[in-house]
Parts: sequence; structure tokens; C-alpha cells
Amino acid sequence: MAEITDRESFEKWLEGKPVEWAQVLAVRVALRVLPLVAQVFDAESIKPKYPQHLIFTSWRAIAISWVARKYPTHDIAHAARAAADAASAADAFAFAAADAVAFAAARAANAADAADAAARAAFAADAVVFAAARANYVVAFSLFAVTRAADDAFAAAGFWSALNRDAEFLAAYKGTPEFSAQALAEQVLWLNDEGENVIPDWAVDEFKNLTINLSGFNDNWQVWGEWYQSRLDGKESWGLNAENAETLMLRISEQENDWWEQGPSIVYAEIAGWLSDLRAEEAKEQNAPIFISYSTINEDIAKEVGQVIESINYPVFAQYKDMPSGSNFITEMQDGLENMGRMVSLYSPEYFASDICQDEWNVAYNLDRGGRKRKIIGFKIAPCELKPLQKQIVYTPLYGLSKADASEAIRHALNWNGENLSPQEGRKAAAISASPLPVNNEDGMIGVSINNAFDNPFIDSELPKLPEIMRQRINAVLKALKNKNAPSMVTTSLQDYLTELNTNGLTPSIPNLRGLIEIIQAEIADPLGNWYSGGIEVAISQILSIHAQIIDRFPLDAKRERYIRESPIDPEIFDLDEFNSIFEKYLAKSVDLSIEGLADDEFSRVAEIRQRRYRDITSLKEKEIGADLSEEFIAGSNTITPADIKKRYLFQESGFADKLLERGAKISAIADSEAGKSLLDIAKKVIKLIWNGEG
Repeated sequence: MAEITDRESFEKWLEGKPVEWAQVLAVRVALRVLPLVAQVFDAESIKPKYPQHLIFTSWRAIAISWVARKYPTHDIAHAARAAADAASAADAFAFAAADAVAFAAARAANAADAADAAARAAFAADAVVFAAARANYVVAFSLFAVTRAADDAFAAAGFWSALNRDAEFLAAYKGTPEFSAQALAEQVLWLNDEGENVIPDWAVDEFKNLTINLSGFNDNWQVWGEWYQSRLDGKESWGLNAENAETLMLRISEQENDWWEQGPSIVYAEIAGWLSDLRAEEAKEQNAPIFISYSTINEDIAKEVGQVIESINYPVFAQYKDMPSGSNFITEMQDGLENMGRMVSLYSPEYFASDICQDEWNVAYNLDRGGRKRKIIGFKIAPCELKPLQKQIVYTPLYGLSKADASEAIRHALNWNGENLSPQEGRKAAAISASPLPVNNEDGMIGVSINNAFDNPFIDSELPKLPEIMRQRINAVLKALKNKNAPSMVTTSLQDYLTELNTNGLTPSIPNLRGLIEIIQAEIADPLGNWYSGGIEVAISQILSIHAQIIDRFPLDAKRERYIRESPIDPEIFDLDEFNSIFEKYLAKSVDLSIEGLADDEFSRVAEIRQRRYRDITSLKEKEIGADLSEEFIAGSNTITPADIKKRYLFQESGFADKLLERGAKISAIADSEAGKSLLDIAKKVIKLIWNGEG
């Protein structure tokens, strides 16, 4: 537990800590003290323009350092240095301690190494001690006197306790320094032990006093107050959506020094204009109709989808209701596309055979090529192969679902705002969607079974053919790989895939199949691999295509994929020694259950596959990307990364462990044996680590 009580203890705690931690702590210290600049309005000797100058330079330095911490590019690092210099110059004035803090935060965001950042973060704390003294929490200090009494004032104001909670949050977070620092930056500013925002009364009063005085300058100063309120609440800046908030913050941070030197009146007016444009854009998109793009052959389904959309109060534009007989189809379609907020695309074989449908889709895609605005929301209404660009955008199958499940899927896709599940929700989702599932077999041992709710196939004429075609391709590749220097994990993954099909036929464990194929895809992506060529390349590309067709017949698997995508699991947990030590024991004990006579052969087979996949995943390395992204020939937004694979694996193992606890406790042979009790105990620890001590 952190015990930070003064500047010295803070600096000592920072020793050996990552640079990212010092940076985020410096920014949060600066944000907390910022309202104290309100004291400048009470000083009769201060020149009328000085309060504006002080607040303007403070805000500039802190806001840019807040961005620079996350985006340490050359341009933003330069902007942070310029902001720090401006804050440093202002510090020559009396009452400018808050500017000293802003200076320290901006310099910390630009630090060369951990020691440099730590020293600057500690300087921020020192400057805040001075600010607290000047703010009359302790009186009778000379201008630069920093004594033990000032530290006491700092403690009384709640600064040290807030800094301790931040430090404890970072230390407890399971992930890389970058992940933990970003997670802390997104928390409320005055974080208490329960994760709630408890702002000290003095801070509320000072912020209120500050905003009242700022309103006397001109209305554009409210952009400063709104941004600060966002930091207090741990929300996106100005209440914008995540993409627009990030865009505006980057735009502000990347401005040249000449722009800032125009002064607060001009700068804030321009920011207010940018903010107004973004808000107008968001309001337009929110109220604009949803364009339903579909093949006329699928019109009945389009009408049902449209009814669900309208039931949740979204306006709809669709050919079946907005293009009456006699109207000019092309003109009406163009008007609909120009005025739409988002597009709902109903994917089917007929949809991809229609040039008009493809033209509609391309218009929407070109409005949001990165997919960050979620301009296109795709629904599969029949099994079909998507084109490369369409594969990059998340879609939801509706075929094979009940009307209630389909309606829920449509509502979720439209209403999802980018928020992740809570750890508790994520753990529950992992458990209900786990596959394969531990089960109690008739012999009093533990076995495994597929998840009948999530692994139910959509039966069509193609499904019975696919497993046998896949077996033929896999056997051909395995035979060809014998004389190739291919990674061993490719061979084992193909063999395990084949065994899964041979064992379970048309009802395999889909998560197992997905995981095995992802290992192969990761190896294919390795630029150093020289085994992937010629006939093997053709055959494996066919395997990937057949795999996609098999997965396509299991529509509820998309719901499980959504759970994985929205779960708050940090894949960097995989890199922690504590996790690996416990998890390796957990997997070994799972394999040993059959030796103890407590598990059947199928459980043993699955346990061995899980153990092999763990070894394979730990050996995967992230591809190093050069500093110049233009060097990348293909950006690869649809590329499977080791982080994706790790997150999926952790999610699956959490669900399996939860079900193991549930089933194992009901099997007396396991519940009463030392081996069984040891496995169940370690399963609890695994779950706790995966969900960062929660769930």
C-alpha cells in the first residue's frame, strides 16, 4: 500500500516506477490544483489581464500534457515543451503556483525517462504544496516558504490521500504501464476507495468561484470549464463521443505556438467554433434516419428489421416505405444516402449479387473508412461470404435466431456506445458462453460437452458437406508439411482441428476451432516464415475459407464474439509472472485429473489441447512496427494479433474455470479428493487474476 505523505515520500515511491506512471500522476496532480487559481481574483494588486493569462497558460500546459501522455509523437512533444515554457514564464508572477504545477506536468509528459518524469512529477507536488499554502489553507507563509505546515495543509486539502489512491490503482492494475496509466487517466479525478468521485468541498467552491469569474471575460471561456468538468467526471472531453473528443484534443494540441500567442479571446473562440461544429455533426447523426440497404428479394426481412429499429425510436429510410411507385429510384436513393445517419446493411447472397446494394454500401464505407463512427451496421440474414472490406466491419447474424433474440441483437448493435462490460458482467458472459463445458458424466467423473445454447448449428444444404471437405484439406496439408520447416504449432493446431471434427462432427466446439485457426493465422502473418508458399499456401487458404463457412453456420457464436470484444480483459495479463506461474499449475492439474481417475478421456483430450494452445500463444510475438507507419505496405486492420488471441483464450479459460467450479463441486470424487480440491482452489485464483481481482 502506498504511503505518500509529502514530497520526499512521493519521490521515493516513484523510484523505479515506469515513466508512464509519473506522467499520469503529474497530470492528475496538476488537474486537482488547477481550481486554486481562483484565488488570483481576490488579489487587489493583480493586474486585470493577469488572471486570464495565468488560467490560459495553465490550461494550455495541462491539456496538452494530458494528450502528450497518450500520444508521445514528435509534434505533440514539441507542443508540450512550448506549453511548459509558457507556464514557466508565467510563474514569475505572484500567485502563479498553479502555473508551476502545469509546467511540471507538461515537462513530465515530455520526460526522457522514468527518473526524469519522476523528478518532474515530484516537483509538481512541491508546487502544489506551495499553492495550498497560498490558498489560505495555512496562512502566514512567506511567498516561497515550504514548511512542514504546508505539507499539513496539503494533507488537509485531501491531495496526499488522492495521490495515494492513484498510486494504489496503478500498483494493483494487471497490465502494462501504458494500459494502467491510460486506465487511471480515464477514472474520476478524486477517486475514493470504492471507485467513486468524491470531490472535496474546497475544490467544489474554488471551481465554482473560478467559473463564475471566467464567465465575466466572454462566453467562449466555458470551453475551459466544460473540459475540466469532463476530467472531474472521468468522461470524454466536452461530452463528445470518443472519436470526436480525441479528434478535437489532438487538433488543439497540434497547434503551433503562434496560434496560442493570439491570446485566450481568439483561441477560445476558435475552439468553441470547432466544438460547436462537432456537436452539430453528432446531433445531425443522432436524428438522421437509418438507411436500410437490402436486396429487394429480401424485402420481407427488411421490413421486420425496420420495425425493430423504429420501435427503439430511430427514424428509418428504406425503399419499401420511402420510394413509392412512380418516383425516380436513383434520385430518391441519393437523397436517402446524403441525409442518412447510419446504414443498416442486410447481408445475403442476393445482397452481394446486387450492384445497387454494393454501390450503397460503398457510399457509406467512404464516409467512415476507419469504421470509428460505426456508419455501417451489418446484419447477416443468410450464410454468405463477405468481401474483404466488409469482413473488417463487425456484423451480427440474424438467421437461425428467434424473433426475440434477433430483436435483442438489432437493438444492441444500434445502441452500443463503445462501453465495455463490467468485470462482473464479463465473467458472467464468459461462463454462460463457455465451450466446451465441464459436465458430470454417468461414471461419476468429469467430462466435457459443447454448449448447446451457443453451439447450435443453422442447418442448411451446405453444412453436412463442410466437415468432410475440411478433413480432406487438413490431411493433405499435414502430409505436405512433413518435409517442410513449418512451425510445429501449425501442425498441432491442424491435428487438433481434425480431431475436433472427428469427435463431434457437425456440432464441434466453435471456440476451440476459432482458437486453433487463429494460431495458424498468426504464423502465416510472420514475415520470416518461408514454409507458406506454393501448394501449401493454396491449401491453407482453402482451409481458412472452409473454416469461415463452418463458423458461418453457428449464428449465436457471434454473440459470444461480442462478449469477448466488449469484455474488459487486458491481454497483457499473459505477460505477468504471477499469472503464468498460477496458470501453468492450473493447466497441469487439469491434465492430471484423468491420471487420478477423476476425468474421462474427452476431458483429458480437451485439457491437453488447452495446454498446447497456452504454450503456442506464449511463444507468439507482436510484430514490431516502425516509427514511420507509412513503411507498412498493408495497415492490417483485419489482422489477427497475439493480443486478440490472448484475450480470446483468457475469456474462454475464465468461462471454463467457472463451470469447472460449478460442476466439480457436485462430483463427490472431485470435491473430496486432494487433487480435485487443489484444482478447484487454483481455478478460483485464475478467475480472480483474469478479471483483475474482480468479477
